[in-house]
Amino acid sequence: MFSVVICTYNPNGDLLQRVLDSVLGQDFPKDDYELILVDNRSASPVCDMEAVKSRSARLVCITEQQQGLAFARIAGVKLAKAGVVVFVDDDNILEPGYLGALKQLLEKHSEVAVWGPGHIEVEYPDGAPLWIRMHCAPLFQQKSKVYTQYGCVVGWPDYYPAGSGMVVKQEVLQEYIRQFQAGTLTATGRKGQSLASAEDSQIVWLAVKAGLAAGTSPSLQLKHVIPAKRLNRKYLSALNFGIAGSYRMALCEMFPEQKASFVKQGLLQKFSLLLRTYIKSKGNPVLCYRLYSIERAWFRGLEQSEP
Repeated sequence: MFSVVICTYNPNGDLLQRVLDSVLGQDFPKDDYELILVDNRSASPVCDMEAVKSRSARLVCITEQQQGLAFARIAGVKLAKAGVVVFVDDDNILEPGYLGALKQLLEKHSEVAVWGPGHIEVEYPDGAPLWIRMHCAPLFQQKSKVYTQYGCVVGWPDYYPAGSGMVVKQEVLQEYIRQFQAGTLTATGRKGQSLASAEDSQIVWLAVKAGLAAGTSPSLQLKHVIPAKRLNRKYLSALNFGIAGSYRMALCEMFPEQKASFVKQGLLQKFSLLLRTYIKSKGNPVLCYRLYSIERAWFRGLEQSEP
């Protein structure tokens, strides 16, 4: 059995309806999974939305008053009855075979405690500028893996899963909850308008520290739906800044010896970054400025988050 936990904050009603339908419409026995929806104190109660009430026979909806994605996830996990929890964001559309493919992966690879989708397609329902589709989709977690990959190493290899569609065994989650509530781990994830993250990274690293593996597989597929308000240089720079800063803090909490591995960008490194973005933009000054601003935001996030 699986417990699917959807955490949401001020969701778009039509999109949330699609997300719920993608979970409830899985090609998987209905009695073998449950759906828990956690409202992280939205301005309008999510549990009162028609898209939720009309599906109340198939899901449990609760409200977590403490804002922060970590708090919402913990609230969902505490209600979960299954030994494996699937986290779905409120802008993730699961492919119909997601749970079926997951069942096969768990049976085949018992040493892997955390899984994620190896194929994430970014969907732009309002359209997207060409420069964003060409250069910035990875910031929205776009990936297209060919092979199933997993491992158990410090750091963040490209096969480690991010939060979208992340699957975690309860043994890891219970240790995560214990350490988070004890104050050992402090990454709260998205909180209101904050673009910080890394609570999902700490879940992965807890598995790694326990000698368990984490990975992704192309058999797990979903769509990540990105609205127009996120498709601009300012938002993408803030996103990169928030991810980088929270990543560094979270990594150093888990592995204090990693503090020494971070160094500030000097003038040579900044010039090298500018040169790379100039080449990537093919000499277009406007595009070069956009790409440099977004990539430089990552390093500013690292530099300004010194533990």
